[in-house]
Amino acid sequence: MKRGKTMAQQRFNSVQDLIKAVSETPKDAQDVLTDLDNHRLSAILFALRNKHGLTQKELAQKAGWTQGKVSKLENQVD
Repeated sequence: MKRGKTMAQQRFNSVQDLIKAVSETPKDAQDVLTDLDNHRLSAILFALRNKHGLTQKELAQKAGWTQGKVSKLENQVD
């Protein structure tokens, strides 16, 4: 953080920079960034599937997955 500025006054170039600045440890920051990436993947998969009018079962068949795997990916379940 720049000298003389409070956290509320600080401007960040990216969400990643903000997360790194407010996290207690680098591992905490990495965990949050990983969760963000997982959320983005889930949202993109869901949006693309719906854009193309596919059910989870249809996407699973095209990808060689089970419907359960598609559901878990869309709902961020390990």
